[in-house]
Amino acid sequence: MYPIGRYNLNFDLCAAVLNGVLLLSLLLRKNTRSKKVRIFAAALLMMLVTSLCEFGTGALQNLGVQYPDTALEILTAGAHLSFILVEFFIALYLMILTGRIHGLKGRYLFLFCLPEIILILFIAGTALQKGFLSYDILGIPGWTLLKILYLVMMGFYAVYCLVLLFRYRRVVRQEFIYVISFSSGFLVSLALEIVLPYMRAALFVQSMFMICCFLFLGSGEEMQEPETGLYSRYALRREIELLYGTGYSSYVLAVKLQGMEHYSAILGSDILSRVMLQIGNWLRSLYQMNVSVFRVGTGEFAIVMYNASEKSARELAERIRRRFGGLWNCSDTEVAIPAQVWLTSVPDRAKTPEQLFVFATATYNSNLPLEEVYVADEMKNETRKLAVERAIRRALDNQAFDVYYQPIYDTKSGRIHSAEALVRLTDSELGAIPPDEFIPIAEKTGTVSHIGEIVFEKVCRFLAEQRPERYGLQFVEVNLSTVQCMDLGIVERMKAIADMYNISPQRINLEITETAVVYSEITMKRVMRLFQEAGFGFSLDDFGTGNSNYSYLLKYPFRLIKIDKSFLWACENNQNNQVIFDNMLHLIRDLHLQAVVEGVETKRQREDLISRGVDYLQGYYYSKPLPEDGFMFYLRHFDF
Repeated sequence: MYPIGRYNLNFDLCAAVLNGVLLLSLLLRKNTRSKKVRIFAAALLMMLVTSLCEFGTGALQNLGVQYPDTALEILTAGAHLSFILVEFFIALYLMILTGRIHGLKGRYLFLFCLPEIILILFIAGTALQKGFLSYDILGIPGWTLLKILYLVMMGFYAVYCLVLLFRYRRVVRQEFIYVISFSSGFLVSLALEIVLPYMRAALFVQSMFMICCFLFLGSGEEMQEPETGLYSRYALRREIELLYGTGYSSYVLAVKLQGMEHYSAILGSDILSRVMLQIGNWLRSLYQMNVSVFRVGTGEFAIVMYNASEKSARELAERIRRRFGGLWNCSDTEVAIPAQVWLTSVPDRAKTPEQLFVFATATYNSNLPLEEVYVADEMKNETRKLAVERAIRRALDNQAFDVYYQPIYDTKSGRIHSAEALVRLTDSELGAIPPDEFIPIAEKTGTVSHIGEIVFEKVCRFLAEQRPERYGLQFVEVNLSTVQCMDLGIVERMKAIADMYNISPQRINLEITETAVVYSEITMKRVMRLFQEAGFGFSLDDFGTGNSNYSYLLKYPFRLIKIDKSFLWACENNQNNQVIFDNMLHLIRDLHLQAVVEGVETKRQREDLISRGVDYLQGYYYSKPLPEDGFMFYLRHFDF
């Protein structure tokens, strides 16, 4: 097709343009920090250099004029050296994908690099001797031992890629088609160079196959967490598959930040984002220690140490623990965010990928120490937490949360005055899950606000359809979580739900826990003022259990104060506790507020509380929480 001595330069030029565009596009992306992307960028760069050098050698020969031998020799050597590095970098790329890169040490590293070293030495040697290197990439025309060696060594990496790919096809199933396309394309291009040497289409064919790998990298934005620049939760899932697929003994550290929803409420999202970026930058500095760092939750990070010893893992864990014992500086703000550091090993302690993912993504556990690294030998608790988290998400998808109602007795009228709405969750797989188990998990995973609005809507529908006011029920108590209390938009949303069912806000009393009150006074006052203007009333729940003083009874518009059941039960056999309890009742009464005592279970408790002048009683003595139909039946037949 092309006469001997006359080369087609179109394919080389197209290959250079294509590789240049791909390389520029890759470098302009955000996720260029990963080893995988950098290795692929190196392969693209070598393809670009090879294309330019090949174009240069062909152009010089096609001119048919005198040119300096040195220029041709430099271009030829550059084409050969850059070309042999392409498949080498692709092999490294695949070793990263399969996790084999972490076992590439010592003599294994030497054996892997040996073909490349031999080729580089031969090319450098022949270039210095002048005349042994042909201007064609494979040394056409003529065959020598060097040219045969060239083909064998280059083919070694292509075949190695295919073998490695098929061996770990389950681990790299998403990249399988991309990498096999390139490896196959590389072999095809070598054959094409032999059959049609003057067509010079081999580099263009390889560049077309490089697009396949580039497209995969382009679809991998989910591998990076945007706020901190660390690897994402999705990337961790992929990495866990590699850890168990390769069988290397590795260590995984998990960092659990304490109370992120509270810090978000106190600091605001902007300041917290800057703090998280600073944390991410510090954790990213650990990359130089042959580790990968992932952000897998709002306040959860995982650090994978490949092929590491337990000693080095414990040293790194202790270093991280000490750093989180200090302050993070953000503008004029110094923030201390306590964190737990957990440690486990693969596959000795974390036996399965599922166990390891649970370990890495589990949230802060208040029962575990801050002062030392927690070594997780058993992960039953974390497995349960993940199962409950899944149950919560299933219930959210299916609107499967139930609302039960526990009556509140009015000691003055002898009637049921109101009721507290309590959320219940029964899962198809786990069965009934108690609120004190799934509510804390919902708070830490950010789903509690959604649950709260589901409960509020079901209460409004209950009031509209069942009309319990016919039996004297004045209002229903609905709990607000701390996260909801910090959301200025919640007032408008809940007012819209009440209006949809034509329910007056006066028929709903919002319960706020004592711990929620103390986080952000400015935001809390503003939210409560908006609720109050809309017509809602307030109760202070769990009074006496927080760590603050009682000044907030004057600062916030509560009309009911609910005394936690622990104070009632503590009075049974302890005179000092009775004094504390009486003082609490006097304080509430002197502030012209009304008291609700929770946890009433016996007739003796009931009579004692009535004699003390308590306004309202709530507890199993009157009724356990009941579903809608059961509660309505209770109201109709109540007689005490």
